[in-house]
Amino acid sequence: MRLFRDTHRLSTQIDGLIDQARSSDDEELQSHLAKYACILVNAYLEFACREALLRYASPRAGPAVVGYVEGQLERFRNPNIEKVLHLVRSFEPRIGERLAQKIEGDQKTKDGVDSIAAVRNQLAHGRPAGISLGRIQQYYEAAKTLVTWLDSELR
Repeated sequence: MRLFRDTHRLSTQIDGLIDQARSSDDEELQSHLAKYACILVNAYLEFACREALLRYASPRAGPAVVGYVEGQLERFRNPNIEKVLHLVRSFEPRIGERLAQKIEGDQKTKDGVDSIAAVRNQLAHGRPAGISLGRIQQYYEAAKTLVTWLDSELR
C-alpha cells in the first residue's frame, strides 16, 4: 500500500520545506515556497484521508472490496471540509456526524482546511494567491488536526 508511505513522505517534505523557507531572509523566495507548501499540504490531506479510510475498510471487507475501495479513494481530490465529511459519511454516517461535531466546534480548523483547497485551486488555475509562510503553517496545523481527528474516529 503506497498510500502509507506517501503520507509520511509528504509530511516530512512539508516540514523540511517550511524550515527551509523560515531560514531564508528573501521574502519573495518565502512566498514561492509557501505556495509550493500549500500544494503539498493539499496532497498530504488527500493521502491522509485515503489512508485513514482504507485502514478503516481493510479489516471489514474482503480483498476484492478493499481493492475497489482503494480504487475509488484514488478519485478523492482537493479536499475541503464538506468533501471530507461527505466521504466519511459514505463509509459510516455515525463517524461522519461525530467528526462534523468536532469540526463545528473548531472554526480555525475548518477555515484552515477549506483555505488549503481554495488557495491550491487559485494556484492551479494561474490566479494570484497571496499566501504567506505563517499562513501556510496555520493551514498545515489545521490539516494535521483534521487528520488526527479522522484517524481517532476511524480506529
